[in-house]
Amino acid sequence: MISRPLDPADWTALLPAFAAATGLVVSLYDERGDRLLGPFAPSALGSLLQAAGLWDDAGAGTREEQALVGTSLAGGASEALVGGALRVLAQPVELHERICGVVVYGWVFEAFASSLGCNALGAAIGVDGAALWRIARRTSPLSAAQQAVYTELLQAMVAAVVRQIEANHRLLELANAREAFLARVSHDLRTPLQAMRLRLQLLQHAPEDAEEHVAQMLRNVVDQAALVDDLVDGARTMTGHLSVKLEPTSLARVVRESVGAIAPQAQAAGVRLAADLPEGEPFDAPGDPHRLRQVFWNLLQNAVKFTPSGGGVVVTAQASGAEVVVRITDSGRGMGDEELLHVFEPYVTLDGERGIGLGLAIAHEIVALHGGTLRADRPGRGRSTAHRDPAAVAPLKELVVVRDWRSAAGGGARSSSEARTAETRRPAG
Repeated sequence: MISRPLDPADWTALLPAFAAATGLVVSLYDERGDRLLGPFAPSALGSLLQAAGLWDDAGAGTREEQALVGTSLAGGASEALVGGALRVLAQPVELHERICGVVVYGWVFEAFASSLGCNALGAAIGVDGAALWRIARRTSPLSAAQQAVYTELLQAMVAAVVRQIEANHRLLELANAREAFLARVSHDLRTPLQAMRLRLQLLQHAPEDAEEHVAQMLRNVVDQAALVDDLVDGARTMTGHLSVKLEPTSLARVVRESVGAIAPQAQAAGVRLAADLPEGEPFDAPGDPHRLRQVFWNLLQNAVKFTPSGGGVVVTAQASGAEVVVRITDSGRGMGDEELLHVFEPYVTLDGERGIGLGLAIAHEIVALHGGTLRADRPGRGRSTAHRDPAAVAPLKELVVVRDWRSAAGGGARSSSEARTAETRRPAG
């Protein structure tokens, strides 16, 4: 998810309403410590403090609040007792799991005040002590119980606004991704058609080269058919109508066939591709061999594409009880945290790479239809840029392709909705 700063427009309804309901002074600060909104000061005490310039740019109140904001940005909620009498609290605002602002609230007496105490407080913050005393003797202090209730109320209101903001951000990103997807699809659909048109024109003028032109046009047709197949499967995935036809299947054979199909692409890219599978272990189970090859072709093509020349891709499989785990390990650059969060979502491509962004989403659904899971992972943080000897490839990315493989029920076809139902009924362990 793209990181965005706080937008004051999202908070103009919440904060004044909270201030009016509680009588507290409320302000909103961004992650740089600048006040975005407020102070909202509905009470007599708040009005007095505001009239005295407490929250001017260089005012004592602004300095106190900015100190609290700095503490909250560094590590959560904070509070202070200003002049030994006024309680001020700060609550961080998290968007997409990152603190990007702070709500400061309070500026109320913590205990019953005296005339001498108000004079001392006034001297400390630059406010008339007698005016403070006139308000304090008519005002009940903020008890610990009230403070807890107000804090819980603010947290609930902030959480509701944050959920709405994050949902809006996600909708905007999906809309942008869809626009980019349509642009990529339009380009990818036109490219083979334009190539075929050019070949037909050449064929008109040079019929003696018909064999070469026809062979190239057939390759263009294959490319376009594959793209259309992805679009159809993507639509089925998103509507829950993708299905598999289970039959006795050797997972080891499917993996080896997939590796063989991708081997020319790997060789052309200078990438070592190997399948390291146990000898004599077919990993027999009910499965859809066509759909499983589709999964491994997609994963292996991605692994080869993102592995530099001289690197390596290795496929391993291991049975453990009722599980079979297939790992595709490569020496490529890996993925960042943000990419890992969305790698199996439709329309997602990495770093503007070409493609329509449906392959991994389809693969994820196919594996789920077999009662398994597909996971992308890599050790450490951030992207790995290390280059390793392809003969000793370290696991920068792991894909746990099939879980509970041998417990999959055999026979018949399963749709996406049926698979999800079956998964929820599977006993634990």
